[in-house]
Amino acid sequence: LVAAASRLDRAAPPVAIELAIAIGELELHAAEPDPVAFATLAALGDELAGDPAHVDAVFAARQLCAAHALMRGELEPAARALRAIVALAKDAGSPADEIEARLALAAALVEARDPIGLQEAGRLVELARDRAREHGLVQLGDAARIAQAGVLAATGKTGAALDRVLELARAAAANHDVAQYVAAVGIMAELYARTGDHVSAFRTIAEAHRALADATGQDATPLFRPLLARLRDRVGAARLEQIAADVDRANRLAAELRRPEPSDRE
Repeated sequence: LVAAASRLDRAAPPVAIELAIAIGELELHAAEPDPVAFATLAALGDELAGDPAHVDAVFAARQLCAAHALMRGELEPAARALRAIVALAKDAGSPADEIEARLALAAALVEARDPIGLQEAGRLVELARDRAREHGLVQLGDAARIAQAGVLAATGKTGAALDRVLELARAAAANHDVAQYVAAVGIMAELYARTGDHVSAFRTIAEAHRALADATGQDATPLFRPLLARLRDRVGAARLEQIAADVDRANRLAAELRRPEPSDRE
């Protein structure tokens, strides 16, 4: 089937086009994907580009090629495919697809760690955020905010990155979206941990746990246990216990200092 699909040309019948896409979808999940399948899809996308009758097929082919390249760590081919997807989505008037492609492209550029690419990634996530706001796509807007935090962190602007995620956490709290709130806390903790500030990472998790438990009146421990597990894996169990003890002592001391002294009685 792969050999047959590799001989597709401009006059490929619809069934052969669908066959090539199906092969790509199957190969993407294989233990060792056959590169011939994706070379065929790349050629197919080039052959059918600009033909309105085949825009869906070209879109699917580009997506599969991008996914395969990202799996292999081939960032330049992935970026080319994702740029083509952005153009296709814009031409088709599909803002959701355009935003998703912009965010995926930004992630690939961040992974490459090229200064020019990082600048482009920053522009991409800003455009994605603006498009999401323009079309009322709240979830994609949240995704763009997270992506923006990732770009900022990659350029050493950890404080600005934390601000973006804090906005997300506050919005989640206002909307009573517990899952989004916990996810935002996890991102903030990870940002702190990446800079080596493990104490702030622990404080972020612990304070969010207490705030959610107080707000809901329920045990929030199961929601935050995975976040603590990731931090423990990073610093080690002994270090995490020491951090927890130090933070607890600091909190108790702060409470004592805030407690008003009794007035002198005459």
